Amino acid sequence: MLIVGIIVHIYAAIWIKSSVGAMTRGTVTYGWARKHHPRWFKELIGK
Repeated sequence: MLIVGIIVHIYAAIWIKSSVGAMTRGTVTYGWARKHHPRWFKELIGK
C-alpha cells in the first residue's frame, strides 16, 4: 500500500500543472490558487 500511495502521489504531482513548481518554490500562481483552492484564494485577496 505504501508503494502504491507513493506512485499515486508522484503521478498526481506531475498530472496537476504547476504542482511540482509549487512544492519546490513554495509559491503558486493566482490562477492555480483560484482553481484548486477557491476559499483560500478568496481569503488571500480579501473578498
